[in-house]
Amino acid sequence: MHITDKSKLVISLIVTGKCNNHCTYCHFYANHDRKLYNRNMEFSLFERYLDFINFLKTKTKHITCRFSGGEPLVMGEELFKYSSAMFEKTGYTPYIMTNGKLLSEKVIEDCKENHISSFVVSLENPVDMDDGSIDTDKVINAYKRLQNSTIPLYLGMVIVKNEKFKDIKKICDILYDKLGEIPPICELNFLPYTSPAEEELIDLYEGLKAVIKKYYGKTSFSFFPYITPEYYSNNLNGSEYLIEFPIDDIYGFMTKTNEELLEVYEDKLNKAYFAYNCPNSSCEWHDACSRIKWVWGDRSFTVSKEQKMKDYCRFKKTISRAFLDALTDLSNRGKIEA
Repeated sequence: MHITDKSKLVISLIVTGKCNNHCTYCHFYANHDRKLYNRNMEFSLFERYLDFINFLKTKTKHITCRFSGGEPLVMGEELFKYSSAMFEKTGYTPYIMTNGKLLSEKVIEDCKENHISSFVVSLENPVDMDDGSIDTDKVINAYKRLQNSTIPLYLGMVIVKNEKFKDIKKICDILYDKLGEIPPICELNFLPYTSPAEEELIDLYEGLKAVIKKYYGKTSFSFFPYITPEYYSNNLNGSEYLIEFPIDDIYGFMTKTNEELLEVYEDKLNKAYFAYNCPNSSCEWHDACSRIKWVWGDRSFTVSKEQKMKDYCRFKKTISRAFLDALTDLSNRGKIEA
């Protein structure tokens, strides 16, 4: 895979390993020792990342940057040193991935002056809040109170564990009632991932079908985008790619040339969005599985790569069938055009 002028890159800079939450399912701390990573990215490395971003601008103009972690807002005023440097050197204004715990009127006002473009605010599953996270209602209240046109806030993913698939409709009803929209819903993936039981997939099918039938035309949907990205308009026909600039220089930024780093990241993209030629060509969803996100080709703590690919197939068929059957029912009832 090569980065071309048609590629849309979302560059995620892990500017800090610090976090004020202790979510038990966190994929970042599943792979990073919390004490060892209780620090911010070295500014010299950050500046080298900015140099490479300017190089990538010669390949594509479709670049968006975000700050993630950890929790970027724990950096306090130092966060603005990074965002201002990014704007001055690249012209880009990053958006912030946040758990919402530190959002306030002052933070919004400071961001207006320091080249932050927006926030993506994660929410806890309201029927399954993790003990190490923040109460869902507190984040929702802050999200609604602080919404503004200059530094807008958007909803991040809500993680739903396998055993809570039975609550999909209840979860969506609660969130729609409080927010007037349904945030992206995602399975628990990465290293903490576990395989769903058959009855859990049945619950998922029934719940999704009910939600789609109830909310079709009222709000947009983003259900399980790691599995079914092809259903969403912001996927840009498969040309949007997320690439990560880690907190440490594990790819040799301080020693490699930009051309060498381009090869590194194009190779990473090939692995992150790997091509897959499923042998079951008769499957009705076959064409939607030609390129798959890396999480499904990698192990978890308890599930092998091979089993995860089998699970991907099970998920794909379940979610796709829920969409198809729900829309078919609505069409038959005259709720949508056939």
